[in-house]
Amino acid sequence: MKLRISFSQLILLSSLIILSISKSKKKKTKKEKNTTKLPNGLPTPDNVRPSYIIPELFCETCRAIVNEALKELRTKTKESDIYNYLSEACVEDRYLTYEYIPKDIQRTCGIFMGIYEEEIVKLLTKRKLDMGRKEIINNFCDEYTQVCKGVEVNYEKSFKKIKKNGKVEGMPITVDIHNANDKNEKEEKDKKNKNKEKKDKKKKNRKVESDL
Repeated sequence: MKLRISFSQLILLSSLIILSISKSKKKKTKKEKNTTKLPNGLPTPDNVRPSYIIPELFCETCRAIVNEALKELRTKTKESDIYNYLSEACVEDRYLTYEYIPKDIQRTCGIFMGIYEEEIVKLLTKRKLDMGRKEIINNFCDEYTQVCKGVEVNYEKSFKKIKKNGKVEGMPITVDIHNANDKNEKEEKDKKNKNKEKKDKKKKNRKVESDL
């Protein structure tokens, strides 16, 4: 027995299939959107951290910003004092004692502050003054923002200045993402200039020989 389907029934069936696929996609998108936020409403670090900044540097920057703020502010909790400090939080000289070179932390600091400044202000205004500095940093960077969650960081080294012969040691060499291209161009230019000088010198020597 052959099953006959009219044209109108075929259109109706096609419409139902398309509607079903559309609903499935919407559910999937909604589920994906939910994974970009933490339970406290903040975005997940992977969703806001630029791809050229490694998680370890992003984590270290979080710890460094909060650590330096706590050292500088001490018992101050007024919003005006906190905003005054944070306006100069990304000064390179503040970050001479950490695992990554100061310039890398300084540049990451600007990006970090653009994302989490309001949260840092809340932290510093509402913090308990009898709470230890390390505990405050861990609560903010590991648990609240989860910037350091699952990231291996040398906690002790992060707070100590390791000096030998007047130089800060123990800092991994990091790529200067902003000046890497300029450096390569300069090296290429210097190489071309050297080659040109060699050629000019050879020409000059040949001329002297021919004159003789």
